[in-house]
Amino acid sequence: MLPLSNPEKSNIDIPAKIAFRSNFEKVFYTSNRFIASLYGDKETLKKNMAYLFVTLTLLSLTLTFAPHASAQTNDKSDIKVLNYSYHIDLSSSMLVVMGEIQNIGSNTIQNVVLSGDVYSTDGADQGSNYGPPYASYMVPGEKLPFEIDYNSPKSSQDGTWWSVSISHIDFTVTNAQVVDTYPYADVKITSQSSSVDTTAANKGTFWVNGNLQNIGSETATDIYVIATFYNASGNTVWGGWSSKIDSLAPSSSTTFEVGAFDLNMSTVLPQQEVKGYTLVVQCGSPTSQGTPPDISAYTATGGTVQSSSSYQSSSGTTANPTTNPSATPLPSYQSSNDNSSNSVSGSKSSFDYNWIIYGVIIFVVIAAVAITIIRFPRHKPADTKTKHKTGR
Repeated sequence: MLPLSNPEKSNIDIPAKIAFRSNFEKVFYTSNRFIASLYGDKETLKKNMAYLFVTLTLLSLTLTFAPHASAQTNDKSDIKVLNYSYHIDLSSSMLVVMGEIQNIGSNTIQNVVLSGDVYSTDGADQGSNYGPPYASYMVPGEKLPFEIDYNSPKSSQDGTWWSVSISHIDFTVTNAQVVDTYPYADVKITSQSSSVDTTAANKGTFWVNGNLQNIGSETATDIYVIATFYNASGNTVWGGWSSKIDSLAPSSSTTFEVGAFDLNMSTVLPQQEVKGYTLVVQCGSPTSQGTPPDISAYTATGGTVQSSSSYQSSSGTTANPTTNPSATPLPSYQSSNDNSSNSVSGSKSSFDYNWIIYGVIIFVVIAAVAITIIRFPRHKPADTKTKHKTGR
């Protein structure tokens, strides 16, 4: 094995190294004796070191999780489900739930996640899944479409949704992060119109086409136009988004197109026919801090019908919507404004109990280490005791 260093080529001679080591050992052992004098005997020192270890561990965990918790402040009670509908996709036999949520609070919300539990008329839970809305940010008062898909029910006669009589869907907001930033609001929809496609490739697709203009002083990037489509009752039947517009300089204009795919207007049931829509513009950057502008800065509407319910009154204060009766069940489609069953209960959504589990696990581990150190001190070897006895 090669030596770690060559003494002949070292800048410090061997005696100097020995002297350095001797001085270091003096300082080290003197420090140990000083610490021992402060805490008493070795056994007391071990116990106090164990307490110190536990304290430092808890402090490090606090410093680790505190910034994360602060950055992830949630206000799930400010996200409400306004209406929803569901149908069975003919090609995949999946249950497709489309709905609309609204931020009824005074803060901007980001990264909303919604879960839904489907119940059949016999009270059985037929499945659960989750999905986000079609945009990242939700400023106060903003509405966005959401979609949740379900592969197959837990129990049915033929293993598909076709034989399940659905009663209702319970929704839970699992994440709603409060942020102090809001998206750029100066990209405006200057014109828009709708039509039904008659070409062979997209026959029956409901399209909304329009123009955007950046009336602000900054270049906007990653721009999308999100659409919520309503039926004659004002329930959400579909949602869509445009292709991404990479950037739009100040005073510049561009076009957009967004469609209600998978809904062929020439073959859908009357309950699925699009009669109105809402458009929302959302930019990835820039973002600003503070109070966002009014929701009208981001939205535009079209058609003869709008959303069937809202949690905002004309004065801007929170108001409870009128609960409409559920529609008659159909084999492949059902719509509802079931605001009583889909509202989020505080106990279910206001606290994440996983943090309690993590805390208990951490506490048990720290306690086990501390008890091990205190209860099982290091004993002297048996032969050492023998030598002391024979030497008397």
